Amino acid sequence: MARSMWRGAISFGMVAIPIRMYLATEAHSAVSFRQLCPHCQLPIKQQRHCPTDDHVVAFNEVLKGYEVGKNQFVIIAEEDLDKLPLKTTKTIDIVEFVERNEVPLGLYVKSAYYLEPEDVGVKPFFLLKRALEDTNKVAVAKIALRDREHLSLIQVEGSTLLCNTLNWPDEIRSTEELNLPQNVKISDKEVAMATSLIDNLTDSFQPERYTDDYKQARQEAGRPAGSIESRKGQGGRQNLGGPPRGPASHGIASRSTFRLACRLVRKRLSSTCPSSGPCPTACGRCFPWPRPHHSIRRTMPSTSPGTVCARWRPSTVAASASGAEPCWT
Repeated sequence: MARSMWRGAISFGMVAIPIRMYLATEAHSAVSFRQLCPHCQLPIKQQRHCPTDDHVVAFNEVLKGYEVGKNQFVIIAEEDLDKLPLKTTKTIDIVEFVERNEVPLGLYVKSAYYLEPEDVGVKPFFLLKRALEDTNKVAVAKIALRDREHLSLIQVEGSTLLCNTLNWPDEIRSTEELNLPQNVKISDKEVAMATSLIDNLTDSFQPERYTDDYKQARQEAGRPAGSIESRKGQGGRQNLGGPPRGPASHGIASRSTFRLACRLVRKRLSSTCPSSGPCPTACGRCFPWPRPHHSIRRTMPSTSPGTVCARWRPSTVAASASGAEPCWT
């Protein structure tokens, strides 16, 4: 059974119906592309860095802040959000009921959620559903989800109720920004031809007849020479995971090169920082690079030219020893 994403109650007047909310849609993307390093051809890592001293900040350590001025923030904790004076944080507050065809769904609808009654709210839930069916109306409500309040629409969908989140009126852009020519001349014959074409293509809406051609095209693009198994049988390594091996490799050329890299790392890490004063990153592991190189991407601000931080992998030195451009991390 699917896991509910929200629990609360539908509230209108003196009535409160306990319900659970479930996502009504899900994305089916069979093909996903990973971002790879151009040198190692392995997945890259995306990290959050402090803008002051460039240290990595863990996701669970990130704070929320409301900006009140330039570089001035008010820290907001989760407890502060729970104490907001909004009844829509735990309830779907119905404001009014409107005719079903009055809401321009094309502009306003954002997301869809199924509603399920709790055991104690089964009868009032289906009573509301039956009343909406008989009157052909929908309920306009407000609900707080994901740190913001949403305008929503509750309507009958099959055997349950559907809650659609809507755009607020100030989020709808005007068509005045578009370049729409006026007084375009169209003849009666052109209208008749277009109408005839529409009539020939008119059918009932059956979404299961349609397929995602773009997803299929992406799958084909992911295997340009057929399946992975067939590419293995063609001989040679065709980027089936990891860097290519051979003279043109940008990785570690051999086991002996790796041992050499480890010795160089230990030797350089044992040296002291050549800059006058404390280490600019407080890591205490700076070493003098023999000569400036255009491929060095992390040059530390130091009084000694060519000083870089040693926060890198042994493959960096191995790549330099094998004549390839190092892959800095």
